[in-house]
Amino acid sequence: MANPQKIEAGDVVKLSSDPKVMTVSHIAGDEALCVWFTKDDKIESHKLDMDTLVLVSKKPKA
Repeated sequence: MANPQKIEAGDVVKLSSDPKVMTVSHIAGDEALCVWFTKDDKIESHKLDMDTLVLVSKKPKA
């Protein structure tokens, strides 16, 4: 599927089924590599299908 929300690296997203926010690190095809901090302040990352993400905010323009 395409990327109708125009999600880019640096944008803040969440899963449509979870309120936890994540930052998009990289996009490859229909997948986004997302990173976030756990409750224990550990950094986690996972590749997620673009269809499962909801855009929360765009990366601030420099």
